Amino acid sequence: MSRSTTTLALGGLAITLSACLSSLSSAQDTPRPVSVDAPCKLHYTRFHLLITVPPLCLLYLASRPFSTSLDHAKLVLLPIIAFVWTTPWDNELVRNGAWWYPKTCVLARIGYVPVEEYAFFIIQSLMTTLLTSLVTRWSSPACHPRRVSRLAVATVPALAFLAAIFSLFSPGGFDNRYYLSMIVWWAAVPLLLLWWGTARSWSGMLGRPKGLVWLACLLLPTVYLCSADVYALRRGTWHIAESKSLGIFAVPDLPIEEAFFFFVTNLILISASFAFDRVIYECRRRTLSDSRANATPLSPSFMPLNLESILQLWHSFVELDQDRSSKGKEAEASLRAAKAKEHAVKILLRASKSFHAAAKLLPWDLREDLSCLYALARAMDDYVDDPCTSGDRQPTPDGRSRIAMLRTLVEATFDPNASRTDIEKRLQHFSDDALGTSSARHRIDLITSALAVCDLRFIVPVSLWQELIDGYAIDLGEDTSGSSQFTTFEHQAHYAQCVAGSIGEMCTRVVLARSGVLVSRDYKVSRVLEKEAMLKIKSRQRESLKLPSLTISKGAKPMAPEVVAEILKDARAMGVSLQLVNIARDVVKDSLELRRCYLVVTKADDWIRQGLTQGHLALQHQTKEEEQVETLLTAGETLVTMDEIYARKLELLDVAQALFAATYPTIAKIPSAPARSGLRAACSVYAAIADVIRREGPAGCEGRSRSSNWERAKVAFRAVYCL
Repeated sequence: MSRSTTTLALGGLAITLSACLSSLSSAQDTPRPVSVDAPCKLHYTRFHLLITVPPLCLLYLASRPFSTSLDHAKLVLLPIIAFVWTTPWDNELVRNGAWWYPKTCVLARIGYVPVEEYAFFIIQSLMTTLLTSLVTRWSSPACHPRRVSRLAVATVPALAFLAAIFSLFSPGGFDNRYYLSMIVWWAAVPLLLLWWGTARSWSGMLGRPKGLVWLACLLLPTVYLCSADVYALRRGTWHIAESKSLGIFAVPDLPIEEAFFFFVTNLILISASFAFDRVIYECRRRTLSDSRANATPLSPSFMPLNLESILQLWHSFVELDQDRSSKGKEAEASLRAAKAKEHAVKILLRASKSFHAAAKLLPWDLREDLSCLYALARAMDDYVDDPCTSGDRQPTPDGRSRIAMLRTLVEATFDPNASRTDIEKRLQHFSDDALGTSSARHRIDLITSALAVCDLRFIVPVSLWQELIDGYAIDLGEDTSGSSQFTTFEHQAHYAQCVAGSIGEMCTRVVLARSGVLVSRDYKVSRVLEKEAMLKIKSRQRESLKLPSLTISKGAKPMAPEVVAEILKDARAMGVSLQLVNIARDVVKDSLELRRCYLVVTKADDWIRQGLTQGHLALQHQTKEEEQVETLLTAGETLVTMDEIYARKLELLDVAQALFAATYPTIAKIPSAPARSGLRAACSVYAAIADVIRREGPAGCEGRSRSSNWERAKVAFRAVYCL
């Protein structure tokens, strides 16, 4: 859990506490109802319209772009369970006079309870579940490593249950102890079940930053509902019988039983939400460890509401956090996989903070998969560039050997016929000699990220990784042409397809597969890009595409092959678009640091390519080394000016932005709503760099154009909420 998320949650808690307690402290002497026939001052329906429905609507609107299939399952199952469990209990309370209401304050009643009270069961369940899902979605529900006895964790609710039963059936149990005793036994039963199932998961929770966020999820709705309760009690919407309560008040006019009720109901709801997350995490881990090619694991992105899924969830819940799960070879392999994925996330954070930040908008299962995938791509990129630390960029045998080694590595990692254990053994055989003379960090990053991403071998074909390596070979001049210069847009587009189009297709294949739509690995996506068409057309006519064969998991949303083919093609085109923006932004940086030129340069303008690959630029702010280069130039040689670079940047951005505009609408066809939101934000934020480049003009060419934090946040917000 990030510090920013913790700070936001605690800040919201502090504001809510302050506002609610302030309103509670200003008690008014409002006449209390003396009988069920008393006149109504605040109708129960009006109470919902004023107090409970507005925050529920706001939470729904805020969380809608991020709502996963798992969230939808929670929003269906938890209110139903709460309704069924609470209905007979609440009817018994009213029958025995623990609380009552004026008849004029309700529309109707079913049994002893008004219909608005039944609505309250549903509204509170939805409100707390939405808040919990929204606040806790930013981290994965990994298990706490400490081993804890289930019996020890379940002791508290078990003892509370026994004490409540004893209190009820002892002399005077139906007097002033009645309401509290009824609440205790009613809450103890579900808490006993939930805490027994997630014993190890709860261990140490409150001592970690993530625990503070969960505490905020508990206290925010509790304080708000307590405030709402006081508001209604003072206006006589309902009344707590003095003879059935202790007569102790948490704040003026709020009986301690009412405050305790809201506390334990929210505790039950967040415990249930946490149990769902942990069970799904375990189901996903076990399915991935089984190495079944066509198995779509239950996850936030894929949670069909059918009997098979519910039985699988229950089976995992029963076996969740048992001590035997922490022993044996399976547990050791699972621990190695978890550590490899943690290291992959660290690689990503170090190499690309922008991608790491954008990934936060995705559900944790897709965030984990795509982060590991991109981490391997970055580790390979760093590994290839590692020996090129000087100004000499000529092809070397070492560069060729590294390209060959990477091809061998991906063949070993993405073999669909190999088990995870076999892949681990293969990766261990890549010794220091096999990895060449690269730094220890790059070797570790490469092997660890390969291990982290091998679970995707049934989804991502090895041919896409080979295509990515083709792009790295072009960087080093080790491709079949033996040259990295681009003389036509087609050459440049081919390079962008290799290094970015392949990544776009990989990510999209993963998103589709995790949503239950597996695309055959042998399907080849169209790579056709026409510069003139991209510049002229706004709504382009689709070409006839070869259709893929699909494997649709049971319970997944069906998709037509035509739609999948279009999504994959445009995913590649989107990758090309963003790569062109990247090329435009880094022209000077690539020249000075890598001695490379990725611009399209004809033979007539070959002097520009030579100037960029030699670092001969007319800079306003020069280092001593750059000043020496300029001094050594002969009178016949010309420096490349920022105006000339900027003109070529604009040509590149015209194509990139036209391509972006043509492919962006296709994101709406991706079946996962939170994936759509995350991808919209990530693509929009990166594409917005083009506007910054245009705004800065030639003067900004020397630096690395980037949007401000506020601009990125604004663009992401608009993309997520489709504004």
